Amino acid sequence: MSEESHHSRTGRGSGRTRRQVLGTLGVTAVTGLAGCLDGGGSDDSTTTPGRISRRYAVDVDEGRAAFHVDIPKSEYVTARDRSRSFTRAANAARESPALERLGRQIARTYSSDADRLLAAQAVVTDIEYARDIESTDQREYIRYPAETIAERMGDCEDLAFLLAGLLSSSALDFRTGFVIPEGHCAVLVDTADVPATLLASDPLTVRFGGREYVYVEAVEAHAPGAWARDYGTRSLLVAYRDGWYPLDTAALADHSIEMLTDRDVGSVVEFFQ
Repeated sequence: MSEESHHSRTGRGSGRTRRQVLGTLGVTAVTGLAGCLDGGGSDDSTTTPGRISRRYAVDVDEGRAAFHVDIPKSEYVTARDRSRSFTRAANAARESPALERLGRQIARTYSSDADRLLAAQAVVTDIEYARDIESTDQREYIRYPAETIAERMGDCEDLAFLLAGLLSSSALDFRTGFVIPEGHCAVLVDTADVPATLLASDPLTVRFGGREYVYVEAVEAHAPGAWARDYGTRSLLVAYRDGWYPLDTAALADHSIEMLTDRDVGSVVEFFQ
């Protein structure tokens, strides 16, 4: 969302624009790409022509592990050409073969739901946070999962798509959704799927569609139910799972008016399609 200028992950941004990132992908897709998580250091991925590779290292209670994910370069190119839509990107994450493979790796490595959730969160939260205006020169730009993986950056909804898609993979099988506070986006995980030992004290939960969900950050590694420092006092506007669920109608109406004032109607409609 567009108000993330106050995000607290300082010192992480590289100042790279999308143009600079795209300019390097032709080389890095051939030489292999690397990532590093939780201070794990980076390893060059195996070089495979026509594919974009990432390797991540995470460290949770059951131990340290490295995970590898790759996507066809053609999938990245196709994602760049798609229209920007929250619901399409959310569905793409749920159907992503790359996230499905990554979920299987995590499930093989960690036996408990607690460590599987923590490992998935660790992979995503250490991807570089980048505001859309700084990385794409656009106020709002929804990245599809292939773009976030390839470009090694994204804003709150881009990272939320990855985390929700990873957690809901068949191997991990968490029931997930999304919640949009003012100027932010986070993941929701069905309360019944979250081990009680992981929950923050007085966890933030959201109820809709007859189910209760726990708020889970995708931009910082907080316990389920705790929120990133900049967003804890903001109104929760709307949730999404199999459709949109208004949570605070008054705040949502005010926010919608602000969006329509700052943007054209078409871009706002496209965001929610």
